[in-house]
Amino acid sequence: MAGRHFLTVMTLAAVGAALLASCGGGDSNGNELVFPSATHSPSPPVTATVEDQRVSGVLGPYDTGVGRNGAEVSILSVADEVTNYGPATVLTFQIFNAGDQIIDAWEWSAPTLVYGPAGLPAERIVSTADQIGFGTQGAIPPGSRQTVREGYKVNKAQLTETVVTEGSLIWSGDFSTFQR
Repeated sequence: MAGRHFLTVMTLAAVGAALLASCGGGDSNGNELVFPSATHSPSPPVTATVEDQRVSGVLGPYDTGVGRNGAEVSILSVADEVTNYGPATVLTFQIFNAGDQIIDAWEWSAPTLVYGPAGLPAERIVSTADQIGFGTQGAIPPGSRQTVREGYKVNKAQLTETVVTEGSLIWSGDFSTFQR
């Protein structure tokens, strides 16, 4: 009986080796074996963009979001700048009050910027001299716009995988090549 199991194991090992070799694996000496296939051609690679993988409620870099207060918020620019705190990336937002109520200054929260595969939070800069990091100035009446500049201690080139959050709005994507 033990001899029969030994033969079965050896048979299975031989079949496995043959299957491995036919799939482009190697022989028992570690040499790679490649067998051309006349009946199968490789299919083209499948590519997906970040936009294809968009989750409901998450905006792309160029999208305009509508906040809980009815404000339409878009990112106008992402630019490398030299600030009083050294090199930084400055995001310029535009807020448009499309509603019928006044938007108070306290309704704009300081946006966060998280970047890279590890999701590193970028240090936010507040600078009077550079006019960045102060949020909205006063109320925004219905039909009016306000531009806000926010700065971060990170180089724009590092923003290939980025999430920007302001209040209930979330933008996600590659901001390293942002040009509007």
